[in-house]
Amino acid sequence: MKNKSKIIILIIIIFIIGLIGCKNKTDTIIQKKVENISQVKFSDLQKYKNSYVGDNSAVGNILYNLPGNMYDNGFSLKTDKQPYGIVVNYNVNTSLGKEDYNNFWNGKEPKEFLQDNALILFSLIKNVDIISFNVDNVGIYEYNRKDLEIKFGKDLKSIVEDESSFKEFFKAH
Repeated sequence: MKNKSKIIILIIIIFIIGLIGCKNKTDTIIQKKVENISQVKFSDLQKYKNSYVGDNSAVGNILYNLPGNMYDNGFSLKTDKQPYGIVVNYNVNTSLGKEDYNNFWNGKEPKEFLQDNALILFSLIKNVDIISFNVDNVGIYEYNRKDLEIKFGKDLKSIVEDESSFKEFFKAH
């Protein structure tokens, strides 16, 4: 009987520790709330320079450091044939609520806002050709590497050559 009590107590302790761990992760995600491009830190992104679209971990970590990260509801990678792509889904974060989500997207021009996210993804990920953002209740926005290189007149990889080129690029446009 004593052994059963000890096992039950141990299971309860493990369960409580698990709940505390989950709560802390949610709090951490909310604390890393990136709302605009000026909050993006080059130092958080530089380690993903020259990543590939098939590197699920790198793509996820890049998205975690971009504006709107608190509404990222997952992504998928299109790696079976060229053109390679990334589809990012934005949705309400249950921890923050629908009102917070709506307030975040109100007052923003999603096409321009998401273009900055696409530019960073293109600059860090060598072989991605197309990036789509599916924003729940707002719309779908798609960006093509070649089109943005023509628009900005440069190879997008040059954006992340160093911290000064990163800051200059986003200050200039």
